Parts: sequence; structure tokens; C-alpha cells
Amino acid sequence: MDSLQHDNLENPTTEAGPEPSLKPQPAAKKTIGGVAYVRDAYGCYIPASYLKDKTKVRTPKDALPALASIRYSPQEIVAVLDLDGNNQIFNVRHVTIGLANQCQIHPRETFRGAILNNAVSILIAHNHPSGNLEPSESDLIATRRLVEVSKTIGIPVVDHLIVSSTGFLSLRERYPAYFT
Repeated sequence: MDSLQHDNLENPTTEAGPEPSLKPQPAAKKTIGGVAYVRDAYGCYIPASYLKDKTKVRTPKDALPALASIRYSPQEIVAVLDLDGNNQIFNVRHVTIGLANQCQIHPRETFRGAILNNAVSILIAHNHPSGNLEPSESDLIATRRLVEVSKTIGIPVVDHLIVSSTGFLSLRERYPAYFT
């Protein structure tokens, strides 16, 4: 039993024994809601993505290597980059896959993984297979909606990038008022 003995309140002892070892233990893995977790030395599950090298996002261009998987796709894909408190990418998620010229994006799918991963902020990106980087009206509406939802749940959207094989466009740079 792991309870404290209160016979001597000045010197409580535990029946559990010594503190857990800080030595690396074999990682137990589990997936919850599409997010992979590993168990640390104390038996707590943490997102597996925390164990990867992290890229700091200072400018929109810093995020491009993490988006390589969607830049050349023949279908529109919405990706979300989960960021920690230092604006470092610790997870990349594809939240929806659409058609050649459209993709639906919804706050529920966008923020689910960010909440499960304890993201401090997110960067949203999607590709335009045509190579045209101009945002559609639906891109702008989705951006405004996601930014509004982010204010409610406390996970800011730092930018929304449109990427393609020809380059990228930052909606934050083009439409800064959307992000205030």
C-alpha cells in the first residue's frame, strides 16, 4: 500500500520504499487519441514527440522543413505544428486530407492533438497542389475562425502558412489583423 503512516506526524514514512530510479527504463508505449505516449522513469506517460530534436520557429521559413511532407502532395493536406513555450516544434500532425483543390478544416481536429500534447501554441499549414500561393476565401474564413477558437481555449495560432512546391505564404504577414 502506498499511503503515508501518520503514527508519528513529525516523521512520516512511506511503505512504498525508495524513490523510483532515474535510470532509463524500458519505454512502455501507448496511443491515446492518435497521440503516441511513452512512460518515463516515474511511470508517467509523456508524448513521444517530446523526445525528438526540436526546431525553433522564429520566422515562417523556419517551419518549412517540418512541412516537407505536404509541399509536394497532389492533394490538399492540413498540418498542425505543436509548439512548446520556446516556439520549438515538438510534433507535426496531418489533421485532414482533402481533394486536389480543397480541404476542410475544423477547430475540433485542429486543436484535439494540441490539447492532448499540451502545446503552448500551434502553427497551421496547408498546401496548394496547384502551386498558386494566393489564399482562397475559404482559407481566410478558416484562419479567422481558428484564431477566434484559439483565444477561447488558450492555445494561440502563431501563423497559418500556405505551402507548395514553388514557395510559401504567411497569412500572419499578409493579414496581421487576423491574428490580434
